[in-house]
Amino acid sequence: MKLRYLLMSILPVTAVAVSDSSPLLPQNEFRFGLGLGVDYGIMTADSREDHSVITSAGHAKRPLKDKQFQFSPAVEGGYFFECFYLGAVGSWHSGELKDRTSSFLGSSKYINTSFKAGNDFKLALKAGPTLRQAVLPYILVGMSLNSYKSKVDFVDFAGGNSFVSASNSKSGYQLHPDLGLGIEVPVTENVSCSLQYVHTFKQTIKNSQHVSTSFSHFMGGGMDDLIIPRSGNISNKVKYAKDTVTFRVSMFF
Repeated sequence: MKLRYLLMSILPVTAVAVSDSSPLLPQNEFRFGLGLGVDYGIMTADSREDHSVITSAGHAKRPLKDKQFQFSPAVEGGYFFECFYLGAVGSWHSGELKDRTSSFLGSSKYINTSFKAGNDFKLALKAGPTLRQAVLPYILVGMSLNSYKSKVDFVDFAGGNSFVSASNSKSGYQLHPDLGLGIEVPVTENVSCSLQYVHTFKQTIKNSQHVSTSFSHFMGGGMDDLIIPRSGNISNKVKYAKDTVTFRVSMFF
């Protein structure tokens, strides 16, 4: 019985002591900080080739998928109200997500396509309630500026030798809408850790190349092969999206 009363007298004091020593999120205060994170990025895409002007097969469609760990430096600024946080986060996500395809057209002819989503810069609003000043669950709404490169090659193995008779590369930057959620926990007075998930919505990249070629058709009976000319645009259209999970450590000033 004495042990019971002793524990009851100790436990509340211990609980208060732990609570008092835990780092808390600020109130009515502006903050600015820098962070460094590690991403796990996944790109999912649908690649659709159109070579109907060359062959009767016409189209080829296939899913693409690639995944990779990436580094993610970030800068953040925002304001803590009584029980709510509103800020903005800019982050750079390095690395490449890529895939290649190849389609046989017949008569030793192929179409090779490649697509690469490179580095991207994200800018997002970050908002959420501060729960007992100890945890910040938040949502992210923003945009990504993503670099990409697309290439279409028409390859002919005529005579046993491979040569690219037509090729077109297209590269640039494209804006994508972002939506995500996460949770932030303070580690010390100026350092916090966060874990977040961001979905980058699909966008479309289309690349095309004009091709002039011919296909031979065996006639038999001592007759010369029938040469069938073909000319027109071959194209590759990629619709791609990205999912990113980021663990980040940030220091605020």
